[in-house]
Amino acid sequence: MTPIQQIKAALPVNTYASRYLTIKAGKALCPFHKEKTPSLSLHAEYFKCHGCGISGDVLSFAANYHGISTSAAIRMLADELGIALVKQAAVRPYDAIKAKRERAEAEEWYRQCRRTLMAAMLTD
Repeated sequence: MTPIQQIKAALPVNTYASRYLTIKAGKALCPFHKEKTPSLSLHAEYFKCHGCGISGDVLSFAANYHGISTSAAIRMLADELGIALVKQAAVRPYDAIKAKRERAEAEEWYRQCRRTLMAAMLTD
């Protein structure tokens, strides 16, 4: 299970949102726009506002509510829940150089094929 899946499993949206919102019968006033009648539906896996249309999971709720990026929300919630995040290895310079060379070779092959095809069409 990935850290993101662990966060989502450990922290339902409605539980997280109840820290900041008053929830009645699975609905609350949407914090993302002004309203008088609750239009934000909260469930364990997702939220959806029928007023402004915003929706998502616990990560997007935290990001939007706190005004932070999704990656910052992931770090915040993982830290809160004690879930370790593993950093992805950066692309090594050799891999980037190799990919650039392979792309250049493919472009040259394409140009040669095109020249050959154009020459064949002109001789017919």
